Amino acid sequence: MVLSYCLSILFATAISPMFSAMFKPTIATTFTIIILPIGIMIESLIGKYWNISTWKLADYSVQLMAETGNEYYVETLLLTIALTVLAIIIGILLMWKNSGTTKI
Repeated sequence: MVLSYCLSILFATAISPMFSAMFKPTIATTFTIIILPIGIMIESLIGKYWNISTWKLADYSVQLMAETGNEYYVETLLLTIALTVLAIIIGILLMWKNSGTTKI
């Protein structure tokens, strides 16, 4: 369960450097501030209509510890891992590309 929470935090943290590499700092900060809370709000409003979402990982891990389990936990875990790795890879590649244009 703790690792699921850590993965949720890592996913939210991986988005920030990816946006920082994609956009200027002010736009990246704005997107990060908007996407994280709005993603949670959208999940709470219409999230009952889909079962696999990165925002539901924490809820599913609590259900797993309460032994009520959820059949979508593994799929949600795999989706969150894949999106986290993708965000990290995109962020690293774009930062590497942008480092060539930086003047010191």
